[in-house]
Amino acid sequence: MESKNHSMTTRKKFLLLTVASLTGAILLALSFPKWDYSFLAWIALIPLIYAMKENARASFFYGFIYGVVCNYITFYWVVQVIDDYSNLPLILALLLNLLLSFYLALYWGVWTWSGSYFLKTLGSGAIWILPFLWIVLEYIRSYFLTGFPWCLLGYSQYRFTSLCQIASIAGVYGISFTIVAANCVLCILFFKRMRHRYWYGAIIVVVLYVALAVTWGNLRVRNYHDNNAVETVGIIQGNIPQDLKWLVYLSDAHFKKHLILTGSAISNGAKLIIWPEAAITIFFLEDKDKQNEIMHIVKESNVGILFGGDYRNESDSKVNYYNSAYFINPDDHTIQLYSKMHLVPFGEYVPLKKLLWFVDKFVEGVSDFSAGREYILFNYKNHRISTQICYEIIFPEISRAFVKKGSELLTTITNDAWFGETSAAYQHFAMATIRTIENKRYLVRSANTGISGIINPVGRIIHESDVFTEFVIIDKISFLKEHTFYTKYGDWICYLSICMMLLSMIIAVRIQKRKVKVEVKVNFFLNFILYLS
Repeated sequence: MESKNHSMTTRKKFLLLTVASLTGAILLALSFPKWDYSFLAWIALIPLIYAMKENARASFFYGFIYGVVCNYITFYWVVQVIDDYSNLPLILALLLNLLLSFYLALYWGVWTWSGSYFLKTLGSGAIWILPFLWIVLEYIRSYFLTGFPWCLLGYSQYRFTSLCQIASIAGVYGISFTIVAANCVLCILFFKRMRHRYWYGAIIVVVLYVALAVTWGNLRVRNYHDNNAVETVGIIQGNIPQDLKWLVYLSDAHFKKHLILTGSAISNGAKLIIWPEAAITIFFLEDKDKQNEIMHIVKESNVGILFGGDYRNESDSKVNYYNSAYFINPDDHTIQLYSKMHLVPFGEYVPLKKLLWFVDKFVEGVSDFSAGREYILFNYKNHRISTQICYEIIFPEISRAFVKKGSELLTTITNDAWFGETSAAYQHFAMATIRTIENKRYLVRSANTGISGIINPVGRIIHESDVFTEFVIIDKISFLKEHTFYTKYGDWICYLSICMMLLSMIIAVRIQKRKVKVEVKVNFFLNFILYLS
């Protein structure tokens, strides 16, 4: 009877923790755009932290199912992209998204498994290791297998600008750290079994840290006054549907449309014009007529024009194709070129191509892109500006490298028409906002179908266009040279977290070895007593 009751209790606990984990996963997914219920991220991890009191295997299970559900909801748009722009059947698109969710869920599973190990070995006080462990896993995810830092935890707070000022010191990882620490505090307050001897003091430290971070951030945002806005930019959102964009016979019409919108921007005072990624769908350097048309506008109106277009060259008897950005300088009328360095895997190129020769492309256009190799800055009226093409903006290290090299203005050009009206375009825009805070730079974003906008150096969204509308944005920006702590020292919080994890592992292993030795001695003593008796 007692065994039966224990079995029922175990099943009931398993069911409750499973439901709690799934609920937490849904809450976390809803904290990201375009739902934007960012406050949910501050409680969404509590079920997982509580579940870490179970054994390591059970903890991994709860973390893994949490990750699968959260990521499947967050990246549901992957299904639409594959279904719309490949020949794969819908069922296979659903399975591929599930496969991506399984991969990303491993990070959640490792977090809960490791957390359970530390709590069992080091005691309840090890709960404060969890924020450092989270950062290590986010950092690995950002680089492993070419990296996929899309929708890291910190990005859920992109509209909470006061809190996000932490990014100027510790990057997006600093925001993630804060959210995990807050979840730990709430978990301790709700559940006695998660408490330890010094839980009062630890909670006070975390609460003070969050309060000070938000207060300091609020002052930083409120006191930021840009009295030196010196240049008027014009952002062109042509709104060319993806199913029409690459049709050769419409190429001239699309080009003319951007010229007309550019004329409108110039008539409203714009001096620096930004077109989106792949605004020109021919090889610009090989089309003298289009070169002459744009150059005529640059000379006549004394404006700089930045736009996306493909580029190709030949080396070693092989033609290389690049997803590039062109900039025409109004001072000397030179054409400057930057080629995208971080390409989209399985979109713009196939990694391990010899092994994965059977993988079809998921995008239209040129069959294979090569990666650019240089951080090219464009010269504009004694200033230096940089651009990141589409996917590149989600990588903090690229923006930071441009700023360290001397970029005074961040720009990004993209074509998010692939995503339709899903949340992907909103997620992409949200991640771009954090780059401004990290490096204290204006960011100007031009997207073919949206979202285009201007974000100031403390992360305030000055302009934000609607999606799938023709749009022209005109406003002033500043060129800045100051470097933030993050720009200077980069991902120091990740390196600190790695050191903390290594130290915790060393201590845990030593404690475990000591326990084993004690158990061996006790067992030997008991066996000896039994033998004598």
